[in-house]
Amino acid sequence: MYYFKVGIGRTDFPLGDYETLISSIRTKLLPLNDDLIIIAGHGFLHNHWARKADQSIFKS
Repeated sequence: MYYFKVGIGRTDFPLGDYETLISSIRTKLLPLNDDLIIIAGHGFLHNHWARKADQSIFKS
């Protein structure tokens, strides 16, 4: 699962699948505790709640 500073990850690579990515976000990331600190792909630290608020995919 990728959790980038900008966006939710790419699905244009071989075996990439948008529906699987969205499903993983909804079932694996959204249930996590809001005060969890996440270290994303390039070393950025994120508060999980702030990332949920920032990602448009989480708003639908």
